[in-house]
Amino acid sequence: MGDGGNQCGTSTVIVWKKDGALKDAVVGEDCGAPPASIGDSRIYFVPFLLPGETGALQYWSPDEGVRTAGDLSFTPQPDTGWDDFDPEATGYMVESFDNAAIYDAAKALLGNDLTDVVTGLLTGGDAELQDDGTVTGYGCVPHACGVSDSFMAIDPKAKRLYFAQQGDPQIRTWPDPAAWPASLKTAMDAAIGPNRQ
Repeated sequence: MGDGGNQCGTSTVIVWKKDGALKDAVVGEDCGAPPASIGDSRIYFVPFLLPGETGALQYWSPDEGVRTAGDLSFTPQPDTGWDDFDPEATGYMVESFDNAAIYDAAKALLGNDLTDVVTGLLTGGDAELQDDGTVTGYGCVPHACGVSDSFMAIDPKAKRLYFAQQGDPQIRTWPDPAAWPASLKTAMDAAIGPNRQ
């Protein structure tokens, strides 16, 4: 059940009979439930985690109802580095965080803002490979486009990342704007800046 919407799924409703009485439980929040995985005696709900996030792994059983089994944390693919990153194979910018070198560089650059900035990339188009080999992309927070839109650029040759996010009153950037190449400043402004088309 649920209202759905842009990038939002439905919550899962479970109804069962125990000791002659109907019982019910809802798994998920206002933007959908994690996918279900069926075990021998339980249904597990595995959360989709963004970089920097930790989420509860829940399960349902007829005897216990919905319970928390433990916490899961986002983890990139082990032993992946800059040399494993393929700019031409990047479909969406969020996919790039599966690379451990990119994930570690993003954590070092963004710190506690990592998940917030990545959330701003969720509702976005395809990543774009630029003539100089840089990959760029942008998006917005589900249900909040135009408020906290994010921009990301990956320079695999220089092994550098660039991030920007709309804020109040101005766009925040990582690193400082003075360290951005002019071409990336132009791309960022066209994507999420006040002069975007």
